[in-house]
Amino acid sequence: MTFSPKIMSTRELRSFKRRGKKSFKKLNLIFGDSLIFFKKEGSVESIYFKFLKKFLKNFLKKKITKYSFLRKKIWFFIHSNFPLTKKSKNARMGKGKGGFVRWSVRVKQYSKLFETKNISSYQIKILIKKVQFRLNIKLGFLKKQKKIIKVVNYNKYSWYI
Repeated sequence: MTFSPKIMSTRELRSFKRRGKKSFKKLNLIFGDSLIFFKKEGSVESIYFKFLKKFLKNFLKKKITKYSFLRKKIWFFIHSNFPLTKKSKNARMGKGKGGFVRWSVRVKQYSKLFETKNISSYQIKILIKKVQFRLNIKLGFLKKQKKIIKVVNYNKYSWYI
């Protein structure tokens, strides 16, 4: 009598091989030309996102570059999705969960924080440093590539390819 492993279907084999590995979520730009995303997962209280929106409003009013006359836009992709509850200090064990205190946001890895339009990469790098410090989660930056036009000079005329 030989002991051989159970014959698995291809679907079962695939799921067995993928066990323990995280799938990479592809980041796509929908509205703007640059994107800020979370590099690691974690949770942040929704109060910090209210402060973040207020901070961005003031930060984008400053004129740093020569292209500051363009209208700057921001699209947020994060919403509060997890309620936090707490029992009173003198309560004994049992007797329910406790009352609602505030909202929190649970963030997965590679989820979008916000997209921007008409903001220079220099401004965004400064912004990321400040926001990372406040939220205490690592952030990443993705920018849409522009088409490069190659200029070839022949004598006095220039040709665009």
